[in-house]
Order: sequence, then C-alpha cells, then structure tokens
Amino acid sequence: MYSIKNQKGQAIILLAFAVVGLVGFAALAIDGGRALSDKRHAQNAADTAALAAALEIVHGGDSTSIVNIARTRALSNGYDDTSTLQDVIVNRPPASGPYAGNNEYVQVIIRSTINTTFARVIGRAQVTNTVQAVARAQGVTTNPFIMGAALAAFKKDGTPFTGGGGGDLNIYGSGVYSNSTDTDCPNGSMSLGGSINYHVDTAFASAGSVCTHGGAALDGAQQPGQPQVDTPHFDIPAPSFTCGPVPTGINPLNGVYKAGTYPTGLNTPPGNYSFESGNYCFGGTLKFNGGNITANSVNFRMTSGAFNISSTTQFTCSNVIVHSNGGTGVAMTGGGNTCTGITFYMETGDVTLNGNTTNIFTAPTSGAYKGLLIYLPESNHGTITVNGTSNSQYTGSIIGLSSAVHINGNSDSAGFNVQVLSDTVDLGGTSNITIHYNPDDLFTLPHNPTIELPQ
Repeated sequence: MYSIKNQKGQAIILLAFAVVGLVGFAALAIDGGRALSDKRHAQNAADTAALAAALEIVHGGDSTSIVNIARTRALSNGYDDTSTLQDVIVNRPPASGPYAGNNEYVQVIIRSTINTTFARVIGRAQVTNTVQAVARAQGVTTNPFIMGAALAAFKKDGTPFTGGGGGDLNIYGSGVYSNSTDTDCPNGSMSLGGSINYHVDTAFASAGSVCTHGGAALDGAQQPGQPQVDTPHFDIPAPSFTCGPVPTGINPLNGVYKAGTYPTGLNTPPGNYSFESGNYCFGGTLKFNGGNITANSVNFRMTSGAFNISSTTQFTCSNVIVHSNGGTGVAMTGGGNTCTGITFYMETGDVTLNGNTTNIFTAPTSGAYKGLLIYLPESNHGTITVNGTSNSQYTGSIIGLSSAVHINGNSDSAGFNVQVLSDTVDLGGTSNITIHYNPDDLFTLPHNPTIELPQ
C-alpha cells in the first residue's frame, strides 16, 4: 500500500479556516448584536435628551441650561460626555441637517464606541455608533396678563385699587385695572385721591367706577364698566433645593459663611462677610446687622423666622432665591442694596422692601423664574410693601393674588419696571412713582407650546 505524504495535515488547515469562520459568525452575532442594541439605546437617549432640551427652551432657559439639561438626561441613560468612549454634543440651533441655523430646534448627537470581543480576531477592535435627534419647541409665545396692565387688583368687590399722598404717578406703556364692580363713588372700584397727578399711557380701566377726590388729577383715558374677569391662577413650582449638614462652627471662616443648615438661624455681627455659593436652610431668623454682605449663586430657605437686613447693611447679590416655607417673611431696609437675578418666593410671610438710600432689585433674566421678582402663592395672604427711596429701581413681576400690595415713593423718585398682580393695590408716599412697563422684563407663562421630534 502506498501513502500520499503531501495530504498529511490538511485537516488542521481546514479546521483553522473553520475556526476563523466560526469566530466571524460569533463576532457578527455577539458583537454585532451588542452594537445594534447600543445604537437603539443611544437613539432613545438622544430623543429624550432633545425633548428635555426643548422643554427647557419652553421654560425660558438660557443656552447653558439647555445644554446641561440635555447632557444630564443623556447621562441618566448611560451616556457620559466625559467618557473617552462616549460623546454627547448639543447644538442650538442645529449645526447640520435641514434645520441648521433655525433657533426653534435643538440637536443632540451621541457617539458611542464599543470594544469588541470576537471581532478582534478579524481585525475589528471597536465599533462606533453615531446617532442624532432634533426636537422643536414650536409656538412658544407669551401673552401679557390683563391686557398688559402694569397694576391690576383682582378683588371683585369693594375698593381694591386706591391711591393717595403727593407727587406724581407716571405709568409709561401701560395702565391700571380694577376688577371690582363697585360704583359707589367717591370710592367705587378705583379710588384715586391725594394731591397726585395720575398719568397712564393706556387707560384707567375697571369693572366698576373710577372715582377721584381731593386734588387728584387723571391724565389718560377712563374706561369704567369693563367686563369683570376671572382671577388668573398660577402654578409656579416652589424651589426644590436641599441643604447640607450644619457647617462646622457658626462664625465665618476668613469672612465667608459656609453653605448648609443653620437650625437656629444666624445673627451676624457688624462687618464684611460673604456667603459661598450653595444652599442655606435656616430654622430661625437670618439677620444682617451692618456692614457689606455679598451672596452670589445662593439659595436661602427660611423654615422659621425672618430674612432681615438692618438699616446699616449694604447687601449685594446675584442669582439668589429667598424662599420662605414656614418663615415669617422678608424685611429688608439697609443702606443700599443691589441684587440682580433675585426672586422672593414666599409660601409664608410678608415682604417689605425699604431703603435709606438706593435699592436695586432685578428679577432673573432666564430660567423657571425669569422675570419673577416677588411671588406669593394664593395660599399666602401676606402683605407686600415696596418703598422706593432715592432713585430705587425694581424690575420684575410682583404676584400675590391673595395679597395686599402697597407701593410708596418717598424722599425722591422711585423707578419701577414691574407688573403687579394682586388682590388689592394701594399707592402712596410723598414723591414720584414712575413705572415703565416692558413685558420683556416680566414674568410670563408659555402659551400653548408644542414640543415635537420632527426626525
């Protein structure tokens, strides 16, 4: 018998090719399946991130908050922008595609790289998926409340709108409104007295009578007998921040107070202090007793006691929320206070803003509280008193639909870029009150917004 030596070892070669083929099929089935599953998951993550960004646009968020919201939502679905294997890109407006350059749209691109297992044998160590989603925030319009009246009192009987004192009231770009049907002058629905010259650019409008007495003079159209309106309702969410533990020690470290919980409140001695960025919760009164106080990117919550600034304090702040949830309210006097991006959200208590020299308070220009300076929910029947002295300036909406609002000008002139929506309004003081109505600086609610994924 003869043997064919050159056929020896053929089975090994065939087996080697078979193994490569089997590994290829395994790579297709396992690594390919993982890649396909990741692509579906990444697309879902991009869709939800784009919708979250569009919702933030509806809520008036700025470019930074829109990007952060989208990235946070992507992270919650497992895609981390800081990972070397993942990338989350947020563009508003979109940087590519049919909606490029259109600011109504926001684009989210997710790139993810998957390390393969079996495909390495055939030279494919990684697989990269790239998906995108584009969402549209359409029809984001805002309507001014009560036809744009700068001062509106919604109590339906009696005399909810009163004026007295001296000087001038000048309302530019708007007018006043009273919702009462009372026609019994000299009070009626709107009782304007004192020695004030009342000037409005639009009208003195009321469901009842517009009554004047004393030396009061009206400059502007009078529109009594208007249809009575339903009191508007607001559902503005309360601040949801939480506070950390009690800081070590009470005295500030190098002049800086630490964020955290102060269970009995804080009574600062006269001096110059600052509050580090963060959240502060007080179980008693927070009182500043003089000096220069600075707070930037700070949230204050009062669960008891008051937020109190004495007459010798100069308070400077930016991006601040003062939230009373069980506290007795806010009492700010001070020797000159300047705060930009501040909101007083008062579930409980009153608000009194005074000043010996100049107060400048400006509401946020972006975010959920854009244009909202003072807000008392309907469950809070507290009083709002705003006294302007020596060229004080207040910008933003003042809303307290169960509240009495008192606006006074003293010593000099008080400038307001405000809209007041309340149960009753009372104007007083011995000097000029000037109101510039600019809806761009005021709180509005989105009207019939539509959020969609066009692709």
